[in-house]
This record gives sequence, C-alpha cells and structure tokens, in this order.
Amino acid sequence: MRYCYECHSGDPRKAKSNFVLDTREGLRKGGQSGAVIAPGNPDESLLIEAVQYMGLEMPPKEKLRTN
Repeated sequence: MRYCYECHSGDPRKAKSNFVLDTREGLRKGGQSGAVIAPGNPDESLLIEAVQYMGLEMPPKEKLRTN
C-alpha cells in the first residue's frame, strides 16, 4: 500500500485522479475512472485489475512484486 498512498491519500482534490484509498468513503466513491471496487465481486474490481496490470497499470512505474 505504500506505493499507492504516495498518490492516492489525503485530500481528494489533490490526490491523483481524485481517488483516495485511505478512507472507506474514498474507496466506495472511486475516482475519475469511477468505482474501483466491486463489493462481493473482486473479478469486476478496477483496483484489482490495476495492480495486476490488466489495462490500467498501478503503480505506473513498475508492477508490484508478489511473494
């Protein structure tokens, strides 16, 4: 999450793409691309797609390592 917080925490007006993930409201609302989570259906989640580099790629500089 440390990579995500650099750009997506704090004031939604200052966060990249107006998306903050450090609050429940921010996660539910999403950002410029719309909702990022699909409760009960992770396969439909934009957040999961982004960190798996399936279209939108987050973090943008390099894919997260999995252990």
